[in-house]
Amino acid sequence: MTTPPKPLAVEDFFGPPSRSRAVLSPEGARVAYLAPWRERLNVFVRDLDSDWDDPDAPGVRRVTSDTRRSIESFFWSTDGRYLLFQQDADGDENWHLHRVDMARPEEPPVDLTPYEGVRLLGTQLPPDRPGTAHVQLNMRRPDLIDLFELDLDTGELTGVAENPGDVVGWLRAPDRLLAFTMEEGGDHVLSEWSGGDRRPIARFSGTDAPFGLLPAALTPDGEGLWTGSARGSDRTRLVRVDLGTGAETEVDSHPVFDLDTPAPRPIRASRPRSSCTRAPGTSSEPATSVRVRRSTRSTRTSPRCCPASRNCPTGTWPTCPATPRPGAGWWTSPTTATPASPGSTTT
Repeated sequence: MTTPPKPLAVEDFFGPPSRSRAVLSPEGARVAYLAPWRERLNVFVRDLDSDWDDPDAPGVRRVTSDTRRSIESFFWSTDGRYLLFQQDADGDENWHLHRVDMARPEEPPVDLTPYEGVRLLGTQLPPDRPGTAHVQLNMRRPDLIDLFELDLDTGELTGVAENPGDVVGWLRAPDRLLAFTMEEGGDHVLSEWSGGDRRPIARFSGTDAPFGLLPAALTPDGEGLWTGSARGSDRTRLVRVDLGTGAETEVDSHPVFDLDTPAPRPIRASRPRSSCTRAPGTSSEPATSVRVRRSTRSTRTSPRCCPASRNCPTGTWPTCPATPRPGAGWWTSPTTATPASPGSTTT
């Protein structure tokens, strides 16, 4: 006779995970993750090859100390020197970008956007400018998102683009600036922005993409954009949009299900979180983590998930951001089969 499972207490069900949202450092040797401290989730860092069964293993370090609200969003700077995280003030949703200097652990976090009433609406870390971040802030008016370059060392802001009134998001490529706008009918337009002038690249149906383009991830060469598209199909596919011609090329699809390809953090923090991710500076094809939407449940296959989430006793590891782990293969959720290779899916 099968022994019935032990009932799970409501407090345990809704309690914080022991570890979650692991993010590998750029050099691949450290992992940052969320873990409880004084009843709030804070950011911890440890070596990738440490003993993950020991919560107090040598080298484990807590880098934030928030006792009022849990931290939800964090990421490494491109060069790995800083650990960046977002936090608001007592739930006012005016998110600020904070910096922790990993070389000076004794120093407290620094608020890089200390502007009262201003909300951080997006962060992008350009690989060709490792000491900077491009941030989207509503400093002029609450309803307008302007783009700035932020010096991560000094906190100095430099204006990059001013919103004329219809831009809902920005994305910087190495040799161009992209603007996302929405027309009156609800359709979304991707344009190249140059000194206030714009060149439309591609238009997407607002019916197929009510929340905008997801993801909005640049290809490694900066000449294309990975995004989800249902153009000419009744299924959402992962496509590459050529930024010169606007032409779409299919990257991945499923014969039956939609592919839900959420945006890699921290590129599009102002939009619903959902992840087509790749290891920075790797191949020209994305190491895709794909959500396969089913009628009864949603699962995701994640390439090379790191052990911080895989060993999490809460069972949240199948939905962790896809992060590279040297020498590791593919991890998969219990309800999906293991893909034969990155970019392919099976059910």
